[in-house]
Amino acid sequence: MEAKRLELKLPAPVVVPLLDLLLPLAQETGDAALGFEPNLMAIELDFRDDWRADLAGHAAGDQARFAAIFDTEEFRKNGIAEFGPEDCEPMLRAAAALRLKLRDRKLGALADGALETGEIDFGRLNKEEQTAITAYMLLASLQEIIIRHLDPGSAEG
Repeated sequence: MEAKRLELKLPAPVVVPLLDLLLPLAQETGDAALGFEPNLMAIELDFRDDWRADLAGHAAGDQARFAAIFDTEEFRKNGIAEFGPEDCEPMLRAAAALRLKLRDRKLGALADGALETGEIDFGRLNKEEQTAITAYMLLASLQEIIIRHLDPGSAEG
């Protein structure tokens, strides 16, 4: 049985401005691609730089795939993004890394609990924070959609 491709149809006028924030983050390379500071204390000192570079390379690859899927004329014009089953796990990892970057760089003043529940008072946020939290929520929704696609039985009911 062939796995189905996933097609997302999103409102381009709403989502495209979020891409202006997300795509530069997704196109970062080297240590900047990491969404977190890895704890490499358990790794022998001589190998830490190689491990870090490997983690950063994988993160950059996942996020480049995210950018390739959403940074298209089709998406900007019609809000349609399509990708296959081979892209699902890289997209999940990219969305997680991008959410961590947003939290660290743009949403540090908000509590983690508020970010996860979405219980945010938008009126208290400046324009940059409003865009960042909206992008953060979009990424969370994207992760949920992909997880349901990978395991339809995982949907709560």
